[in-house]
Amino acid sequence: MMTQLEAIVDRVVVEGYGDWVDLCGITIQVSQGLGLPDKAPDALEEEVLKNTLEVLDYVLSNGLMVVGEFGRTMADFVPWGFTVPEALTRIEKEWREQGRDPQLWEICWFENTAAGNERALRSGFIKVIRRR
Repeated sequence: MMTQLEAIVDRVVVEGYGDWVDLCGITIQVSQGLGLPDKAPDALEEEVLKNTLEVLDYVLSNGLMVVGEFGRTMADFVPWGFTVPEALTRIEKEWREQGRDPQLWEICWFENTAAGNERALRSGFIKVIRRR
């Protein structure tokens, strides 16, 4: 039986299949996966942060995604090259400094690895059309 964390991870790697995902997109998947309202009251923002960090720990530690940012262009994704704990610490620090949930383009981006794309395909959320 799939846990709630695993279900959210599936949604996150599906979103990352074929495209980069910003931190805001991941927080949306976490909120929806937890059944939280779109505009969470302050008490729930901490819940979103805690659970987002848990999801990020899972996808990074299991080699499903890499974290980074863009260089000069959208085609220039640059992985941070930090350890997982260092990346999570940086994300949490910058998130708390903002005093709110991240918005589009803020803090960092994520890219699926080959393992992340394989998991996305196994999730059943992506239909692959095979040509004869």
